[in-house]
Amino acid sequence: ATGGHDQDAGHGASTPRKLQKQKTSTSTSTTNVGKYSEKGQYKLLHTTTRIALTCVISITSSLVYQLVWNIAEELENDHLFWFTSTWSIDAVINIACVYLSMGIANEQYKLLCVDLCGCHQCCLRIIMRAVTVSTEKKVRRMVSERQATELSIRTNTMTSK
Repeated sequence: ATGGHDQDAGHGASTPRKLQKQKTSTSTSTTNVGKYSEKGQYKLLHTTTRIALTCVISITSSLVYQLVWNIAEELENDHLFWFTSTWSIDAVINIACVYLSMGIANEQYKLLCVDLCGCHQCCLRIIMRAVTVSTEKKVRRMVSERQATELSIRTNTMTSK
C-alpha cells in the first residue's frame, strides 16, 4: 500500500523505517544511562522518604494513643477515661498513612506532606544525612584497611631485606 516500507503485513518483520527508529532509540538510551540511573535513585529516595514518613506518623499515633489509654486505665482518671473510646481516630490516621504511602495518592501526599507542612523535606534531609554518614564511615573504614594493608606490606618487605 505504501511501497512496503511502513507496513510489515502483520508478520512482525522490521521495515527499514522501523529499523531506523530502533537504532536511534538504542543509541540514545545507552548515552543516557547515567541520567536514568540518577533519576531512578532520586525517585527511590523520595519513595523511601514517603514510606518512612507515613510509617513514623502511623507508629507515633498508635504509641501516643496506647500511652494515654494505659495512663487512663491505670489512674482510673475520669478526665482521661473518655480517651479510651477514641480508638477510631488512631485507626483513621493509620488508614490515611497507608493510603498516602501508595502511588495513587501522589497529589494528596504532595498537598499534605510537601506543600502544607513540609515534613517530607525534613524527613528527606534526615535520610540524606544518614546515607551520607553511613557512606563516609564505609569510605573511612576502606581507607584505613588499605593503609593497614600497605603498612603491612612495607613492614614485610623491610624485614625480609
